Amino acid sequence: PASRFALVGVFVAQTDAGVRVAVTGAASGVFRHKGLEDALAKSFTAEAAAAVKIDSANLNSDIHASAAYRAAERLTDERLGRDHDFTNKAGVVHSEIILPEGAPERLADRETLWNAVEIGEVRKDAQLARDVEFAIPREMNEADGIALARDFVGREFVARGMIADLNVHWDKAADGSPKPHAHVMLSMR
Repeated sequence: PASRFALVGVFVAQTDAGVRVAVTGAASGVFRHKGLEDALAKSFTAEAAAAVKIDSANLNSDIHASAAYRAAERLTDERLGRDHDFTNKAGVVHSEIILPEGAPERLADRETLWNAVEIGEVRKDAQLARDVEFAIPREMNEADGIALARDFVGREFVARGMIADLNVHWDKAADGSPKPHAHVMLSMR
């Protein structure tokens, strides 16, 4: 249901070949939205996009799948009884839950955290998490990059009372150069 949209992104591109709209974080995987593409092909404006009716009955996003993918772990969504296994994902060099002062220690477990977040939200239009991604300078080594990410997340989010699910990825770009970046999922309460 629409109430479980945790992390949804819409990517729009206007090229010589036409307009392409990709939606991620809703349903399973990434998909093109033909209705938005058609509307924007006629008039590439915010008003044209806003006029498109989107049936949310068939869309869902899974906060557990997002967390499992970013951490390269296996997590179970207790509400749906569904497992998400991304243990074969490469490139994750650091993964941790950072708790603010006074938070229950049991929430340092990723599966416990995201199941508790989902169960704790009763509003049908609740946003379950915020998602932040940032680059780490390529010139840094892994240890310094992880330290930088931890310091930034601690200062900007955890110090303000948010629980942070931090994952540092040290992927390789197409040219073989490092592409270090961090994913942070933040609790809303």
